[in-house]
Amino acid sequence: MRQLTVLKDEAAARKFAAWLVVQNIEARADAEADGWSIWVIDEDQLPAARQHLAQFQADPNDPRFRNAQQQAAAIEREEQQKRERAQKNTIEMNRRWGTGGQVARSAPVVLAMIAISVVVFILTDWGEQAGPGVKSWVQFSSGIADFQKVDIDGQKMIRGIKTEAWKDVQAGQIWRLVTPMFLHFGVMHIVFNMMWLYDLGGQIESRIKSRWFVALVLLIAATSCVSQVVVDSWLEGTTLFPDIGNFGGMSGVNYGLFGFIFVRSYVLQDRSYFLHSTTSLLMFGWLLVCFASNYGVINLGLGSVANTAHVAGMLAGMALGYVPQLVRRA
Repeated sequence: MRQLTVLKDEAAARKFAAWLVVQNIEARADAEADGWSIWVIDEDQLPAARQHLAQFQADPNDPRFRNAQQQAAAIEREEQQKRERAQKNTIEMNRRWGTGGQVARSAPVVLAMIAISVVVFILTDWGEQAGPGVKSWVQFSSGIADFQKVDIDGQKMIRGIKTEAWKDVQAGQIWRLVTPMFLHFGVMHIVFNMMWLYDLGGQIESRIKSRWFVALVLLIAATSCVSQVVVDSWLEGTTLFPDIGNFGGMSGVNYGLFGFIFVRSYVLQDRSYFLHSTTSLLMFGWLLVCFASNYGVINLGLGSVANTAHVAGMLAGMALGYVPQLVRRA
C-alpha cells in the first residue's frame, strides 16, 4: 500500500478515491493531520492512479467524476456479496488457498505452527504426559503438572508436586512465555485450534511478510500467557505451579488473530481482510460460553478454561491491528 497524494478537501478526497475504485484501482481516503491521504492498495497500480490524479486535479468538476461515490458503493456491495458467498462455499475456499504447494508459499509459518503443535501433541501423550518430558519443556513451568502416586508407609497416597510458576522464566527460559501455545489437551482441543489457526493465521500471513507474522504471533502469545498467570495468581492468591500456569493451547493466539482481522476489516475498513459475520458471532459466543462454563453457569465438561488468555490475546491482536494506522499518522 502506497500514499498517492494528500488533498485538503474531504469531499474531493472521497470523490477521487471512489473514482479510483470505479476504475478498478483499490484505494481509500484516510483523515490525516494536514488533510486527507489517498492510499493505493496495490503499488503496481500507482502509475495509473497518478494519471487519474492529474486528470482530477485539472478539472475536479468534470461530469464523469460526479457519480463516482454511488458507483463505488455499488461495487463494494457486489464485492461484499462475493466474499460472503466465497466464505460459505468450501470449493471457493479451496480455490482461494489453492493446492498444498500454494498454501506453503503463502503461509509457511502457519503450517509450521500446525506441524509443531501436532508433534508436541503426540510427544506429550495427547497433553496428558506425567513426569518430566516434552510437556515439562513447553509448559509455563518445568514443574510436574500431574499429581503423582507415591508409596508412603505401605499406602498409596497422592501428593502434588508444586513449584514457583515464575522460577524458570526468571532463570532465563523465556521461551516458556510463548511455548504453551503448542500444548493441547485432547483431540477436539487441537483439531479446532488448528482449524482456526489455518483460517485466521493463513489469511494474515498471506497478506504480510512472514517475519512480521512471527512477531505478531509471539507478541500475542506472550501477552496471553503472562496475563493468564498474573490474573490467576491474583485470583488464587498463590504463584505456585500447577495451581497457577497449568494451561496450554493455541486459542489465545487464535483470539489475537481474530482481533487483528476484526480491527483491520471492521474498524479500519481494510478490504484486503475479510471476516464473515458468522465467524465473529462464533468467536464472541464461544468466549461467553467458556466464561459461563468456568463459573458454573453451564456444564459442558470443558474443565478449567484459560479465559484470561483468550481475552488478553484478543485485545493484543486488536491493538496490533491498529498499529499501522497510528504509524501512518505519526
